[in-house]
Amino acid sequence: MGRPLRWLDQHSNGLPTLVEVTARCMQGRMLLRPSPTFNRVAVGCLARAQQNTPEVGVVAYNFQSNHYHLLLTAFEVQHLSKFMGSVQSNLAREVCKLHDWGEKVWGRRYSSICVSEEEDAQIDRLRYIFAQGCKENLIASPREWPGASCVNTLIGGYRQVQGDWYDRSGLYRARQRGKDADLHDYTDRLDLQLVALPCWSDLSREKYAKECLDLVETIEQETAERLEEESSGVLGVTLVLNTHPHSRPEKMKKSPAPLVHAKDPDIRREMTRRYRGFAAWYSTASQSVRSGDFEVSFPEGCFPPPLPYVGRARAPD
Repeated sequence: MGRPLRWLDQHSNGLPTLVEVTARCMQGRMLLRPSPTFNRVAVGCLARAQQNTPEVGVVAYNFQSNHYHLLLTAFEVQHLSKFMGSVQSNLAREVCKLHDWGEKVWGRRYSSICVSEEEDAQIDRLRYIFAQGCKENLIASPREWPGASCVNTLIGGYRQVQGDWYDRSGLYRARQRGKDADLHDYTDRLDLQLVALPCWSDLSREKYAKECLDLVETIEQETAERLEEESSGVLGVTLVLNTHPHSRPEKMKKSPAPLVHAKDPDIRREMTRRYRGFAAWYSTASQSVRSGDFEVSFPEGCFPPPLPYVGRARAPD
């Protein structure tokens, strides 16, 4: 089965589309294992991508040991692609240097799934990202995760966090000129500015933090009840931190990803219909291009095989 096309469902309310993005390490290796250095670098790579692509908003992030989840907002696939290209390439470079890893970092290209305009659907995806680590019985509370996560930032009422960005190109040029420089001289502290979940965009900072705290407390309660039912405990932060980054799980969970995230079945079917119409149009146009017809039209918001990106038509101001 071919991989889904990059697609953003244009919302009727004029707001950007909410997208859940997931990327996993090659063979499930623990290359994103939490550490003070990695945590700062992960946030720094997000901040650098945001600096270069301000059209993309970061709602939430959570880096687990062998994968990460992002909740982003964007109007154009082109902007999302540029943002994620920056994150994936820069983070892979830093991971290889940090863990002396000489192979691929990512097992496959990142997955991006559109979320509907429904409040329940959007809150459900935020809650899912918060729950990482708890649902695997690694920790009892999202607040305990030692890796790069937005949980404590958001429940604390903040929307800004800092990370480290290494200007390795600048360092290289300096050394080429014979300058005695080290990485510390070319490290910038960048601010990552988080944006509100679209359905909560009108909430005050205090109310937003309270809503996030309520989600965290619900996850904590559900985790405690599940552990009691299973008569088991969490593996703990110590085990997470002591896992070698080159190690891999004996077995990885695999389940098909949905085409879209929506709560209401009718909305899910309608979003799926729009995606399939987009994909069918793209496929037909691609076949025409392969036959030599370069004048064929492609759907808005796509990357035609040998042609420039097709942007969306904007209504006049």
